[in-house]
Order: sequence, then C-alpha cells, then structure tokens
Amino acid sequence: MKIQNLQKFLLLIICAFAGDFIQADATQAAQEQILAPGYGNLQFTAPEPGTYTLPVLGAAADGTVLDSQGKTITLHSLMGDKVVLLSFIYSTCSDVNGCPLATSVLHKIKNRLKKEPELAGKLRLVTLSFNPEHDTPEMMQRYGQELQGKGVEWRFLTTRSELELKPILDHYKQNIQKVYDAQGKFTGTFSHILRVYLIDKNKQLRNIYSVAFLHADTLINDIKTLLQTETKQAVSHAGEKKSAASTSSLYSAGDNKSNYEQPAYQTKSIALTDRIGQATNLLKTVKNPPLGLPAVPVPCRKTIH
Repeated sequence: MKIQNLQKFLLLIICAFAGDFIQADATQAAQEQILAPGYGNLQFTAPEPGTYTLPVLGAAADGTVLDSQGKTITLHSLMGDKVVLLSFIYSTCSDVNGCPLATSVLHKIKNRLKKEPELAGKLRLVTLSFNPEHDTPEMMQRYGQELQGKGVEWRFLTTRSELELKPILDHYKQNIQKVYDAQGKFTGTFSHILRVYLIDKNKQLRNIYSVAFLHADTLINDIKTLLQTETKQAVSHAGEKKSAASTSSLYSAGDNKSNYEQPAYQTKSIALTDRIGQATNLLKTVKNPPLGLPAVPVPCRKTIH
C-alpha cells in the first residue's frame, strides 16, 4: 500500500514538472512567432505626407534580370518613369517575418491604392528572387499569379544565375547566406535580412525598410511625400527656366538674328518701343572704363559725382 502511494506521489510530481516544461515551451514558441508590425495596425500616428523630406541615400544599381516570361531586361528599364518599391525574396521562404512579410505589405499597398488610381499609376512594385536555381521565370510567374491584377503594376523577376545575381545583391548591400545541413547539403533555405527599397524617378534610393519599419501606412505616406517633392521641384525648375528665358530676352539685342542662315529662320526682333534695357552705372563706367576702352575725357576743373 505504501509503495502504491509512493508511486502515485512520484507520478504527480512528474506530471507537474512536465506541465511546467510544456507551458514554458509553448510560451517560448509563442514569443518566437510574434508577428512583425507590418501585419497589424500601425501603433503610432504617421506624419502627414509632405511634412517631411526623404534624403537621397545613393544610386539604385542596375543589373540584368529575367521577367516572368523569361525575357532578359535590366532593373533600370523598370525605373525612371515611376516610383519603385523593390524587394528581394525567395519563393519558398518559411520565415513569417521574412519574405512573406515583404510580399504581404506590398499586396496591402496594391489593394489600398485601388481607391487612388492616380497614385497607383505612378508606382511600380518589383519583387526579385535571390534563389535563381529554384525560382525560374515560370516559378516566379506562379508565385505572383494571385498577386497581380488591375491597379499597381507588379513585376516578378529572377536572374539567369547566381553569377548575374551577385553584383546586384552587392550593390544593394542585400546579404544572404545559404543554409547547409550536417552533411554539407544545401537545405534550400537562406539566412538573410529583410530589406525593401524605395526608389525615385531619378533612380535614387530614398528609403530602406527593415522588418520593424515595413508597414503599408508608412510606405504609402513616403510614396506620396516623394511624389509631392518631385512635383514641387518640377514646378520650381520650370519657373526658373521661364524666368531665365524672360530675362534673357529683355537684355538681349533687339534685332536677334540667331540662326539667320537657316531656311526656317524667323526674326525675333523687338520694336524699339518694346525694348527694355538693363540699368547701368554710368559713374562706375566713367571712373573704371571697360578693358580696352580709353578713359572718358573730363573737362578741366570739373568733378564727376
């Protein structure tokens, strides 16, 4: 009887400790699976678009890639006409806060901008695989099949080989490492740091997002800020150019015979009554004659003021 009681007591102790271990493992697993901010609502109020600036971080590198149809193109051919969001992924990534996060955030942006078609037309999403051995053009086409649609243009790319991929990754400082098993065999997985790049129409990097800062709300605000800045700069440059042209015409010769020898020549002469001269300082000219001209004669006992 005593032996049976002792056995029951030991069994209860074992169950109690086992329960603690199971609970600890479950808690640890839950902590390891904490989702990145990009999956939920933004936990702070983002600044309004246009109330801040995005500095130039460097040039966006070019490189030879393959589109989902197997056509050879360059990265720069997808830049210049639109703002670009570029992400590096591999299609079999199982880290929920890795490649799937980048794809999820870009998909949220695409869906959000369905309500802003004008803005959607000024943005291009580009997803480039860094596992060309597995992610062939056909694989990238299947990967992006359910993600594409009307609205924001989304291109899914790969490369012909790791040799063509390496200089692209080096220029963007996108570090990746293949993971091998105990026998030295490639497991098909990569160790990498998630990065998404915001590129302006001048092919310049304007922001780089990591896991902690990759959120649809902040990215959309950055895109709007970038476009507003570009619009202001274009208006400013146009105004400066117009002003310079206007000033040049006012101070140029009234009878302008530039390109007179051309068959399509048109006179740009200005009537005397419409000519506007540039004010000059006559006293300065008298006291300091232009190089090569004689001094202005001054009558005796006269002072020039």
